[in-house]
Amino acid sequence: MAFEKALVVDSDRGVRNFISSALKKKGIEVYTSDSLEKGKRLLEERHFDLLITENLELIPIFKTQSPLGTSFSFEKPLSIEALEKALDERQEKECPPTPLFLAHGEETKKLHSQVVEIAKSEANVFIFGETGTGKEVIAKILHQNSLRKENAFIKTNCAAIPETLLESEFFGHEKGAFTGAHQKRVGRFEMADKGTLLLDEVTEMPLYLQAKLLRAIEEKEFERVGGSDTVHVDVRFFSTSNRNPHQAVVEKHLREDLFYRLHVIPIYIPPLRERTEEILPLAHHFLEVFSKGKLRFSEESKEALLAYRWPGNVRELKNIIERTSVLAKEETISPSLLFNHHEKGLTLQEIEKRHLLENLNQQSSLHKSKISHDQKTGSPDPQPGRDRGL
Repeated sequence: MAFEKALVVDSDRGVRNFISSALKKKGIEVYTSDSLEKGKRLLEERHFDLLITENLELIPIFKTQSPLGTSFSFEKPLSIEALEKALDERQEKECPPTPLFLAHGEETKKLHSQVVEIAKSEANVFIFGETGTGKEVIAKILHQNSLRKENAFIKTNCAAIPETLLESEFFGHEKGAFTGAHQKRVGRFEMADKGTLLLDEVTEMPLYLQAKLLRAIEEKEFERVGGSDTVHVDVRFFSTSNRNPHQAVVEKHLREDLFYRLHVIPIYIPPLRERTEEILPLAHHFLEVFSKGKLRFSEESKEALLAYRWPGNVRELKNIIERTSVLAKEETISPSLLFNHHEKGLTLQEIEKRHLLENLNQQSSLHKSKISHDQKTGSPDPQPGRDRGL
């Protein structure tokens, strides 16, 4: 489980920027604060799995709100080598790697081996599947097995960044480019130079910015916002979406010309309900990580895990096991503890029935929406059947 979201609290802007830059190069989303009060407020508003601070008073607050998170303070001056060493040591000790596929099924083994082979090329990859299936994990596996593995892996969540800030996030800006731009900022493209840039949920990006992105990909150069100097980069692109990319083009969520640049090699990740052989191995792995080996599932819990439809896929499984590990009062985990947050009082059969009906209703709605769209446009589906290939 790699660090995903960090909070850096330090009164010195230079130190904050120094630490933030190092974290972002590891693909970590970073929030910063220059004061104790602002740091407390951020901890109340958001969940962080990493805290780096000069103020020891924040650590017990962080531990209360993020029991499984990692925190540490440091002595100044702080070197990049010391920071990276501290991060690596804590990640190895407290956050063992989280597998997406544990290769218990033939299709899963085949997919994993193909991903490793694809990683060795320089081709852009488009990873798609339902929310929570682990698209970002696959992207990290690709990068870690690529020729660029020694360089930066930079993630940009196109759906999470406000539209007004997206262009600056990608391309950076010069000092004075707009109100609040008090200093030059390097964008994600520059951070990813010689490495990999992950465009997470790229189909949620505004179309006007997709045009600028296309030009930067084709020409391998761009200008910062408010600047005139051309910046040259060498970047490999991984893209993800919970939409079928072909359908996203038809529905005008993705430019067709950008689609052909990003969709060189497609990877489809099946939902967890279609690879049930992974459910218990993943559940046991998460339980081992979050409870430090202190908890175990009852046989009834295992049955409940297998019966559940997992609409949130691997991410939902991980979250449920993490929550259960925190709340468990006994060594053996019961089904009621696993599912009492939204299935309280239901029997195993009722859980299965409810989620089967939810899944059927969801598929019916998607089918009706597609028929309606085709009738209005008169255009056939550009991808007959589901593209499951790589």
